[in-house]
Amino acid sequence: MNWTDVGEIIKALGPAFTAAAAWFAAVIGYRGLTKWRQETIGKRKFEIAEEVLADFYEAREIITFARFRGYSREEGASRPTEIWETESDFRALNAYFVPAERLAKKSEFFARFQAHRYRFLALFGAELTKPFDEMIKIRSEILSAVEMLIANYRHPDLELVPGDRQEALAIIGRAKDDPIAGRLDNAVEAIERTCRPVTQEIAR
Repeated sequence: MNWTDVGEIIKALGPAFTAAAAWFAAVIGYRGLTKWRQETIGKRKFEIAEEVLADFYEAREIITFARFRGYSREEGASRPTEIWETESDFRALNAYFVPAERLAKKSEFFARFQAHRYRFLALFGAELTKPFDEMIKIRSEILSAVEMLIANYRHPDLELVPGDRQEALAIIGRAKDDPIAGRLDNAVEAIERTCRPVTQEIAR
């Protein structure tokens, strides 16, 4: 074989080498892009998981405090009053209103909590948003119970069924039984099962 033949062979193989090099570069690029996407999604999951964990711990504290039986004389004062209210009526109605007032002061937090739910939904899926729904439901139940008790006090002729009234009192933390504390803990534990592994994996 002379150098002319070698040259012809190199010419013939040139396009194949070029194609192979292009294919190799494409594979490397694709793998790099895939790895970048995985790392980006992993980072986003870590960030939202960390934020959501903090949100749930804070939400539990906010709701627990909102239902705390003790309150100062100044609390409940934002409630719209009516002209017929005596001092006794004023104190009784304010006592009912305190949980709603405490939750209202945290309205910005709950707006952010809802926004984080949508981000969480996008990354983790609808099935894992149930703890969010439970927290939001608990807050709504407290507000509804407050409204129900105040309406019943103002219109005793529309008196609630005794069981409904007792349930409403329990929901706002004014009864011996507590149907809310366990649900709060369960919601936190459920979100921990989703978020904790993500935060621990990225932290390694």
